[in-house]
Amino acid sequence: MSLFTQIDPHLTRFAAEQPAVLTRDRDGMSLLLAGPNRTGFEERRLDWQRDTLNLAIILQPDFLATGVDVTKWNFVAVAWQGGGYRKYTAGKDFLTSVPFQEMEAQVVELLAQARTYLIHLHLHDLKPWGEWR
Repeated sequence: MSLFTQIDPHLTRFAAEQPAVLTRDRDGMSLLLAGPNRTGFEERRLDWQRDTLNLAIILQPDFLATGVDVTKWNFVAVAWQGGGYRKYTAGKDFLTSVPFQEMEAQVVELLAQARTYLIHLHLHDLKPWGEWR
């Protein structure tokens, strides 16, 4: 059973309002589809565009040098323009390394805060890739 059972309806509603594309898991990486070693993981991502900016809200586990820690979760909002060596970004970590249940309990408020943050970003707020963290 998916960890996101309670969260998905809120994400679906949010996606319809933007409009945004809701992506569930990475291709071939879902915990539900993982082999006996359970090396996959679940995640959610909302992507949309405003003017020339790409916007996203990402709900994903911690990525470590030793693998993925699905006991700790992150809720991040990012904006970017361009790609490759000419990519400009901005972002904000709303939750970092928290238990899934904490993110689940706050998801409606987090979505509202992330939307407000992203709506108020403009091109001049973006920095060269890698400088926003």
